[in-house]
Amino acid sequence: MVSLGEVIQKRFVKTKNMKDLIKALTILLKYGNPSYPTHCEHDELSIHGIDPEKISKEDVKQLKDLGFEIDIEGVYDEENEYEAEENRIYSYKYGSC
Repeated sequence: MVSLGEVIQKRFVKTKNMKDLIKALTILLKYGNPSYPTHCEHDELSIHGIDPEKISKEDVKQLKDLGFEIDIEGVYDEENEYEAEENRIYSYKYGSC
């Protein structure tokens, strides 16, 4: 029988942990402090009130390492093979809503 602790541990290993989420939000805080910065729907945590185009390349890399995607309208994403239709910051790594 698997303990609740083991189930929780497996869940966190599969996803990112809270320290990573806090680190990502701290990086984003450099670019603004919106009143209602997050929205979660259909397993996607999105960040609002921060312009992705203003985020430095170094911070974009760090955010990607922490599980976030940064889309800039009209820019082709070679890694994911698509052209973004809108500016957005989002992640599928931090749980379900």
